[in-house]
Amino acid sequence: MKRMGTRSSDGSRKRLHARASTRATAPVARPTPRAQALGSGDGIAPFRAECQAALRSLCKAVRTLAADVDIDPLKPQDVARRLKLNKNLTWKFARILLAEDCMDAIPMVPGPEGIDIFARGFERMKAPAGHIDALRDAAKEFDDVVERHFGTRAELEFALDGLRADGNLEQPRRMAFRGASGVFGVQAAARVVAHFVVPTAEDPTLGDLALIAGLSGLRRLRPMPKLPVFRAVRNGSLDSVRRPLIAGAEGDEDNFLLAKYTSVPHGEVTSTSKDGRLSVELGGGPVGRIGDADLFFGTLAPKAFNLVRRPPDLVNELVTSVSIPCESLVCDLFVHRSIHGLDSIRASMHATLSGPLPLEEELREAVKLPMQCDPVAIDDFESALQLPRVAKYGDLVRDAMTALGREAREFRLFRVMLEYPPMPSALLLRWDLSEIPPSL
Repeated sequence: MKRMGTRSSDGSRKRLHARASTRATAPVARPTPRAQALGSGDGIAPFRAECQAALRSLCKAVRTLAADVDIDPLKPQDVARRLKLNKNLTWKFARILLAEDCMDAIPMVPGPEGIDIFARGFERMKAPAGHIDALRDAAKEFDDVVERHFGTRAELEFALDGLRADGNLEQPRRMAFRGASGVFGVQAAARVVAHFVVPTAEDPTLGDLALIAGLSGLRRLRPMPKLPVFRAVRNGSLDSVRRPLIAGAEGDEDNFLLAKYTSVPHGEVTSTSKDGRLSVELGGGPVGRIGDADLFFGTLAPKAFNLVRRPPDLVNELVTSVSIPCESLVCDLFVHRSIHGLDSIRASMHATLSGPLPLEEELREAVKLPMQCDPVAIDDFESALQLPRVAKYGDLVRDAMTALGREAREFRLFRVMLEYPPMPSALLLRWDLSEIPPSL
């Protein structure tokens, strides 16, 4: 199985939005529903069972009280009027009653003060004291479950984004970006990666891989003599020597920097390439926005991987690593239209706390993050190339296609776009190899 990896350092600051074409299709791949996976995992099962029992008791108490005073708890505005309560509070209880998964109900459960206000509403309506006590007892049971498993409600809510079926780690990722930026002293407006896959001219069953990788708005938050900003490594079964995508001066074959799209005020860039590894460092410069830098690199690896199924090569993979904080990640895959198998493309995000993304499927699954990052297929991608925080991205992509001797109409575009990608992590793009060779 062929794997090409791109590892880089990013940080960021401003939200990045791509004006994707209105003809963009829905995600082309759907992961297994996380609700089912979470329900069977030993790690969450004890909490889920206890939480579900406590919420069943709470729902039963609410329904009993509602019957006592002849109101419908699923009509929160009517409940608010009859009990003289804030409608936001009665809406929460309605959503608890309607929730199919306890993880979806948890954020709606009021705190002790809200429970007390709700109970007093029924007291004013002369509901039986025993039934009101049952409401308070059920709420206390829920709080005990939370304390036993997480300590406080705040700790549970922090973890909940990774436990809910529709969670996407949004709040933790935003918090991590701010904290990591302060800790490491660097951030960037955007991290951009663009892969270009085309059949090799001599053998269309093999593919050439061009790569553009860059940072826009790279900013130091404190003085530092050197800042490692980019590392690229190549792994795989096929022999392929990486060279600059856009040729520079003669004798400068290890210079992968795209000078036309690079701006480094008050600093310098140094790069070294050894044993298939490219390392780039940014020299010292001023703190804050006056030192903002844009860095872009382009590489070409001829005959990088198979385009047809040749056991044991059954899939192709592209790996993009994020190693420092970054607000926006855009990963584009431009694939020649003659290449088959792209209907199976999927993406996943994996933690790399203990090292690079492993090759073993079982280990990969163990570090897979609960995030939705489905690739989006974009038919007419001209508008998608207008990235507000990467002003010349469209020109950069067109230059890359020209360097490959190709035109835009020859490619299909698949995009993964994330705000505040976690770090350290790796975005894995993969698709099944077809038995049908490209027809040129």
